[in-house]
Amino acid sequence: METDIKLKKYKIAKGISFRKILDEFVIVNSQGGEILTLNESGGRIFELLQANKSIEEIIAIITDEFETTDETVNNDTTEYINSLIETGIVTEDD
Repeated sequence: METDIKLKKYKIAKGISFRKILDEFVIVNSQGGEILTLNESGGRIFELLQANKSIEEIIAIITDEFETTDETVNNDTTEYINSLIETGIVTEDD
């Protein structure tokens, strides 16, 4: 089951805007009136989701760019994307 999730692609939900302002990444939920700031890795993951990358592709890119282990990135990225799905910021791409 986990492998299937990693191969899926996700999209940013309607009403969600994403911007990089100076050195910060900001998500604005116009429907819920929320503003969230992301750290560098969270912002990069969000950029890759916008670029229609699968979780598997995102993990490979983040591992390379941040020069860390695949296992660490795998766990953190999967957990982070699951939290975005649970909060309705990201949905499964059709």
